[in-house]
Amino acid sequence: MSNVNIANLTGLNGGEVITGPRAVTGKQFQALFCVDAVTLGAVTTNLDQSTDTLAGVQLAAGSTLFGLTTGVNVTVGTVIAYN
Repeated sequence: MSNVNIANLTGLNGGEVITGPRAVTGKQFQALFCVDAVTLGAVTTNLDQSTDTLAGVQLAAGSTLFGLTTGVNVTVGTVIAYN
């Protein structure tokens, strides 16, 4: 892994706080960190190339989803989406 990727995953490229209910599309995020308990709506990501979905998934505070995410709908809770 290059130093650039490590810098990206440690937040050096900034990010965005997303508090539900709110959807964000058209941006690229490298990781989603759950500040508190979060329920996700639709998520567009490269985590899973199948027809499975993360919609309705509940994540505990402190959870992190890594992977290229280009759309996320936070229905409940707050995430920090890192660029």
